[in-house]
Amino acid sequence: DARFASLTTTGRITMGDSGLTDQRTGGKYVYDVAEHITVSEADPADVVVISGAADLTLTRSTRAFDTKVAGVISEDPKINLGTASDTKPLALAGIVRCNATTDNGPIKKGDILVSSSEPGYAMRADAKDITPGMIVGSALEALPAGRGKIYILVNQ
Repeated sequence: DARFASLTTTGRITMGDSGLTDQRTGGKYVYDVAEHITVSEADPADVVVISGAADLTLTRSTRAFDTKVAGVISEDPKINLGTASDTKPLALAGIVRCNATTDNGPIKKGDILVSSSEPGYAMRADAKDITPGMIVGSALEALPAGRGKIYILVNQ
């Protein structure tokens, strides 16, 4: 039964070309590692925060500069830690798409992203405005205006 399979190795585990690719990545493959966790009211690419309502639960972000950021819900993780049907994959490391808005100015590659007041969306932030617990990730592509999904680097 595949649910009980295990892998023990000394050295490396190498993945093949099974990652997400599209025009914006220049045909490059992107991967992420995700842990499945209980999440209320969130969709893939949403920014999520630690819930105040229940233990071990996340919820879609709703406040700008929230200090309880947990990360982003992955669209298609390549390495899953857990797979319970009542959970969602929280990206722990790697490249994922994230809902983003330019409410705090245009997003440039390399910008640090934090939660915005738009539910489930990230926005750019200046280093002087960031405190522990706020960082969602780093922008890997620009968003000049409006709202959209951009690739970000998550490194929790």
